[in-house]
Amino acid sequence: MSMIDTKQLITLVNANAVKNVEVHGTDGGFTIIVDNNLLEAKRGHTRIFRKLHTAATYLKINGIGKFTVDLSTWHPDQNAI
Repeated sequence: MSMIDTKQLITLVNANAVKNVEVHGTDGGFTIIVDNNLLEAKRGHTRIFRKLHTAATYLKINGIGKFTVDLSTWHPDQNAI
């Protein structure tokens, strides 16, 4: 799976080119997948949000109001929502 950074995400949002956004619960937090591209952190690794609320806020601030959430591999005792 390829990676996308915030700058690229904003470019896609501004072009109305984003089709599918998913938030996945993983060990240690939540990842964001935009059209099959993982959101990348500044240092080149997958960006992990510790809380679902933080991931949702990030998406909303960057122009995405709809996304799906997959909690199938996440356990509530891993971190707080």
